[in-house]
Order: sequence, then C-alpha cells, then structure tokens
Amino acid sequence: MLRLLRSLFTPDPRDLAPPQAVRLINDGARVVDVREADEFAAGHLPGATHIPLAEIRRLGPAALQRHGLDPQRQPLLLVCRSGARSRTAMTLLATGPEAQVFNLRGGVLAWTAHGLPLQRHKG
Repeated sequence: MLRLLRSLFTPDPRDLAPPQAVRLINDGARVVDVREADEFAAGHLPGATHIPLAEIRRLGPAALQRHGLDPQRQPLLLVCRSGARSRTAMTLLATGPEAQVFNLRGGVLAWTAHGLPLQRHKG
C-alpha cells in the first residue's frame, strides 16, 4: 500500500506527456483505457482496448492476458480521464523490470487539450 501511495506522488519517467505518448503509439505501443464503460464509449484514444481499473485491481496482469496484451513484448500506454487511475494501474501492472507500461500524464483531458483526436462508439 505504501508503494502505491508513494508512486502516486513521486515523478515517474513512465508518465508521458501527449507528444511523447503519440511517439510511443507510433512506435507500436498499445493503448489501454482504464476508465468506466460509459467514459470509454463517450470518447477514447483511437484503437484503445478497454480494461477498467476495477478489473485490473481484481485480476492484476491476468487482466491484460485476457485481452492478448503482454507488456513484456509490447509497450502499453495506460489512459484515464486525468492520469490518476491510469497511474494506479501502471503501478499494479509494472510487475517486472521488463514490463513496458507507461501512463498518459493528464489523461484524456491533456490529450484533447493538445488537439489530438478521440474515437467514439456509435449507437
């Protein structure tokens, strides 16, 4: 618990600003949105996989495996509204030194503030 709290208030080089996140995505990273279903449907980064934080808390890295994701093989960019929930998820999922797990600093709010696009579900 102390590790989690410390991680929430300590600068981390895995926290990426939107321009850095775009480079990571362009280099092949997968995007994982940890928000609730209604937030995800309202607008998410293009191509994002939806895995709510509650599922990550419950299953840990197995939540990624259920979606065919492996941070040992392919970088993951975790996203939420403001960057707080995705930073928590990053802490829970970065379990080994080879895990390539990153957080979008400022979340979807920062993404859109940089004029970057969101994808919305229809229907």
